[in-house]
Amino acid sequence: MSFKPALVVVDMQIDYCDPVKGKLAVQGGALDLAVPINELLAMKGFVVRVATMNSPPKNHKAMPHDHNPAKKSVIKLANTKAGSEHEAQEQRLWPAHCQPGTEGWQIIHEIHQNLIDLVVKKNMHSDVMMYSGFKDTHGNTKNEMAEGAASHHLEEELKARGVTDVFCVGTAGDFCVAHTAIHAAQAGFKTYVLSDVVRNIDPSGEEFEHQVKEMKKAGVVVTTFKTYSADVQKVAEL
Repeated sequence: MSFKPALVVVDMQIDYCDPVKGKLAVQGGALDLAVPINELLAMKGFVVRVATMNSPPKNHKAMPHDHNPAKKSVIKLANTKAGSEHEAQEQRLWPAHCQPGTEGWQIIHEIHQNLIDLVVKKNMHSDVMMYSGFKDTHGNTKNEMAEGAASHHLEEELKARGVTDVFCVGTAGDFCVAHTAIHAAQAGFKTYVLSDVVRNIDPSGEEFEHQVKEMKKAGVVVTTFKTYSADVQKVAEL
């Protein structure tokens, strides 16, 4: 089988990456990730370079303005898939962040955005929670969840370009990157997470350790960019 890799840069937005301005900044910030991400974006071997962006409306149920991020509160969030509205699951609350039109919503300026081929916006519906650019937390794809929740059907976009492998980087490693990678693997792509090109929300690191186990269960390869793993080398040589 031919090797046609895609790069998915997950949520490299100011509210996650800037340790001063960010409303939900990852541990230590992530501005420095722009250097390896730009190096990856410049690799001509990628068939497509995707950036995802969290884009919740002001009334998003899982991101209330008055939520204290120090409290791990949850709500019940119903499934928006037709015929499954009776299903509900616990959803962690987050403080309002990354709202379109705000500075925090923007991709950090250090990223060479001219090298990005496709921007996938997610969480655009107040009743839908998407950590991943592929599916919501109920496991629905764009065509199954509430209309307007995502700008693109990421799985279809990648398959239309003949993509075989997906490399994931960005923020936050313990939530959106992990979910994106797991869903990419479930969609049939050979999937990699470059663990030294992610930053996490959880200060203890325990959540990322848990997600690494979940990713490996799903068949995701957790490797690094710094050591220029054989997987990254394959892209560089294309």
